[in-house]
Amino acid sequence: MTISRISSATNNGTTITIGTHAKGDLILIFGYRDASATSPTLPSGWYNLIGTTVSAPSFVIGWKIASTSSESSGTWTNANTLHAIVYRGATGKIVVPTIVAPATATTNNT
Repeated sequence: MTISRISSATNNGTTITIGTHAKGDLILIFGYRDASATSPTLPSGWYNLIGTTVSAPSFVIGWKIASTSSESSGTWTNANTLHAIVYRGATGKIVVPTIVAPATATTNNT
């Protein structure tokens, strides 16, 4: 599936106005904190893609699939800078695979 970048935005602070997006778009936000090992925290509704708290500076990348065309970033506590990027699939939707965890430690997934 081909995806296209639809919009992007940058803000120095703990919130950001997400650029143009529609239901089904993938929204990525890169949260950065200068001179601190305490990385920004994700607001409710955002999923962690990757982040670090090992040394300064620190960062986190969060993602969500837009459920409306008016999503908000929420407050990314400890962030100095936020960068938001919106992607859209060729059919207007991004497909996110579902990963099923085993019910017990002895159950295997294929």
